[in-house]
Amino acid sequence: MATLADDLQAWVCQSRRRIGNLALEPRLEQVGHVAQIGDGVATVNGLPETRLDELLVFAGGVRGLAVDLGEETIGCVLLGDTAGIAAGSMVRGTGGVARVPVGDALLGRVVDALGAPLDGGAPVATETFAAVEQPAPAIVDRALVTRPLATGLPSTR
Repeated sequence: MATLADDLQAWVCQSRRRIGNLALEPRLEQVGHVAQIGDGVATVNGLPETRLDELLVFAGGVRGLAVDLGEETIGCVLLGDTAGIAAGSMVRGTGGVARVPVGDALLGRVVDALGAPLDGGAPVATETFAAVEQPAPAIVDRALVTRPLATGLPSTR
């Protein structure tokens, strides 16, 4: 029967082997914190290098989209459950703009704002991703308007 000392020695040997296989390298990571949160939006401090439409990662893996860049704060739309996020929670910048999967694999699927499945199916299998925000096509490239779009209420006169 193994003793506690034997179990501990085996754990130490195993841990050293696993640590030895890790590729350790320094990396720069942007970290800020939530100043305010409410109604699906958050104000974030401490991320001066954030770009417009950058994807931010909040506590618990919730993602957000930077939509308002101020001198000291960033306004962010949250794209998930905000239950685990409070003032003071950590926020990490990803350095990349929000991208979503595109293609035929999305046909008939129910997905969230970032393309994660909500229908209980397998993850969306696509190799093509596109930025969430893209410039509109030039006016010359658009189809001509051949039918007016009537809006508003009809007149009662």
